[in-house]
Amino acid sequence: MLWRSALTLSLIDKVDFHVHVAERYPHNYSVEEVIREAESRGLSYMTLTDHWRPYDPDPCTFLWERREIDRIKTKVKVFLSAEVDIVDSEGHSPVKPLLHKEVIEAMDYLSAASHLGEPWTCEYDKSRIHMNKLEIIEYEHKKHLSILRNEMFDVVLHPYGSTVAWLYREGYAKTFSLKEIPEVYLREFAEYAALYGKGVEINNVPLAAEKEGVKGYERITEGYETFIRILLEKGAKLTIGSDCHYCDKHWHWPGWTEEAVQIIKRCGGSDEDLWLPKGIR
Repeated sequence: MLWRSALTLSLIDKVDFHVHVAERYPHNYSVEEVIREAESRGLSYMTLTDHWRPYDPDPCTFLWERREIDRIKTKVKVFLSAEVDIVDSEGHSPVKPLLHKEVIEAMDYLSAASHLGEPWTCEYDKSRIHMNKLEIIEYEHKKHLSILRNEMFDVVLHPYGSTVAWLYREGYAKTFSLKEIPEVYLREFAEYAALYGKGVEINNVPLAAEKEGVKGYERITEGYETFIRILLEKGAKLTIGSDCHYCDKHWHWPGWTEEAVQIIKRCGGSDEDLWLPKGIR
């Protein structure tokens, strides 16, 4: 029996546009195993979205993923994207259109995210330069707006997640809540997202972490509800992502989106508010 029933669930319940394949240490799953897992859980659409970082030696992993997607027969519509790391407030990234022409052409679309403040990023040292709370927020806000203005990217992944992580690490915030971001910034972001037709991800990780009682994730729901209501009010389109790195059946798997789906519905969102890749509406 399928984990999800097509008879009782709408499209919003059956999409996952943020699934990692090539970064599952210490697990070792193939593209096909991830796709079969998505099938068993009743997904209709899924996107493979591995990281594209400045220090990654070779983005040709994406070409391998493209070949695998094209080879595997499945009822799930599988898209290929990348979680491109934006490295400064001017919107620079490791993607070079001329150098990476073949890789870009293999993609169905590109996604982008800020990871400043997280220890594994190339920008971590920069984030350790002392800045006050407002300076951090303004820097990160400019970075997010640069993604929205960039024609190369269609989706913004976990917006302001890196911002609150930085604030939390510096002691400016007690939790990872989006309530730390002034509403005026969230409104400007939502207006840009609607204007440029970008998809804005509602990432399941912090919502599930709050549900599990993970320290630092208290009151996450409150901040997310405010942000989602603003996005819907401004007419921005939403995407849903598990940010799955591990098929461990408890904490990560393709379609691990229940909390994100529930909060979108609670805020009045529906299938009509979903961002979808071109050609599938």
